[in-house]
Amino acid sequence: MAVRFNDSNEGVSGSAAFFTKLSLTAYSAANVNLVSDKARLVGVNHVVLEVGDLEEALEWYGRIFEFELRGRHRGMAFLDMGDQFLVLAEGRSQEPDGARHFGLVVDDLSKVPRKDFHDPWGNHVQVVQYSEIQFSKIPSVLNGMGLDELEKSPSALDELREKGLL
Repeated sequence: MAVRFNDSNEGVSGSAAFFTKLSLTAYSAANVNLVSDKARLVGVNHVVLEVGDLEEALEWYGRIFEFELRGRHRGMAFLDMGDQFLVLAEGRSQEPDGARHFGLVVDDLSKVPRKDFHDPWGNHVQVVQYSEIQFSKIPSVLNGMGLDELEKSPSALDELREKGLL
């Protein structure tokens, strides 16, 4: 299966609209039965953020987000996100992030004081509302997280339907 890149924003809408120069062509889940010798990306299991002091980082992120600590191991803390996790790892070894960033998904964006920020160690974080994006957790994971009341907005549902994912 090949990935096609576009030079324009034609056909890009909703949460994908920020891809102004390069956008992946949407595909239908029904059409993805091609045989390939390459592994297919299916998601992100975890992201590791380098921080200076682990205890300070846990306190700092704890002032912004509610989370459960999944565990600790040799200078790392694992923040549980249901079927995924975020790792805070002691020992920042690079300059602060510029354009490079990662996004976290929350249940209630109105409770987050800043939606786009750098933490004290230079990690660039963007925060988005679960209901407004395509990213989805299966009902049993939401239930296990105590978030079974979360729903998708009409625009997010439309985007999922357009991709053949509903």
